[in-house]
Amino acid sequence: MNMKCIIAIFAVIGSVASAEMITGRVTPANNIWRMNYTVDTTASMFHATVSCRTKGWIGMGLSYDGPSGHANTDSILAFHSNGTHHIHDQFSNTGSKPQLDTSLGGKNDLTLTGWSQVGNVSSVTYMRPLNTNDGSRDVVIENKPVYVSWACGNSVPVMNSDGTVTYGIHPNGQFGALQVN
Repeated sequence: MNMKCIIAIFAVIGSVASAEMITGRVTPANNIWRMNYTVDTTASMFHATVSCRTKGWIGMGLSYDGPSGHANTDSILAFHSNGTHHIHDQFSNTGSKPQLDTSLGGKNDLTLTGWSQVGNVSSVTYMRPLNTNDGSRDVVIENKPVYVSWACGNSVPVMNSDGTVTYGIHPNGQFGALQVN
């Protein structure tokens, strides 16, 4: 083997060794909701499957600012309505319901890659960049502790003609937050 070939092999081995796939699962104690996720540092992507005991909507958010009140939370809203699967990128910096990123000057950085409903359990699979570049409306996914907030509701959201979404609040016991690393 010549020296150029050996150097090329070590370069490939070195790049594979530095690639990192971080996987995990988040499940609150009441087991109503769960998320399986993979952080692909090579592709700079976050992949997740979020499931909840509901035929309504599923929500999940990320925040470094704490577990309550939607404080600076980058979130998703997913649901199935009139034969169409929906996933929306949202943000909230207050205790109110999150708003669509598109209504705040950002963009929908989520890609829906799967949906299923088995009995009363709905599951959505999606991906998003680790850094969506939505400015102050983005939680950049980094290797540090983050709060994962979750919720699900029984009502089916309605897509309004202006592009906004109307949906009911989550019932008691169908929301919470956990800190993960």
